[in-house]
Amino acid sequence: MKPAKEGLVSIVILNWNGKQDLDKCIKSIWANTTYRDFEIVVSDNGSTDGSIELLEALKKKGRVHKVLLNGKNLGFGGGNNVGIEAAKGEFLILLNNDTEPLKGWLKALVRAAEQNPEAGIIGPWFPNADQKDTIFGPGFVDDRGISRNSFIKEQCFAEMVSGGAFFVRREVIDRIGVLD
Repeated sequence: MKPAKEGLVSIVILNWNGKQDLDKCIKSIWANTTYRDFEIVVSDNGSTDGSIELLEALKKKGRVHKVLLNGKNLGFGGGNNVGIEAAKGEFLILLNNDTEPLKGWLKALVRAAEQNPEAGIIGPWFPNADQKDTIFGPGFVDDRGISRNSFIKEQCFAEMVSGGAFFVRREVIDRIGVLD
């Protein structure tokens, strides 16, 4: 792994045929991010829906910093790993292309990381993409061993962080490796 740039947050977005969601996600990042030391890295898993053309246009406008074209679907882990390897940040956030971050989201995550240096991974809260009035966030493992996402902050046991959005320190990736 390359040395991380201190303070930089690499926002790694995995995409596969999600042009409309991806466009909304990137617009939302720029509209709602007050923390300015970030890069957007998009790893595309062989999209055929016009996503690549959108990404090329967004890169020309400076709205996306790195576009990684995998040529085929590498799956969740493989596609994110391509983005992780290309990212330069001290912190990374793996962000699903169908998320729409809220105002101040990234500054709050960086602050949480700074205030909790023992935390390797931090899970943000986002409105559920399908039901904007519900919150999607970290989750728990139920009595049967099944992982569940929590939609109510007060009822979250925070035993796990959703793969849809998680903030991780580069040093954790360096220590344990990339995704399986």
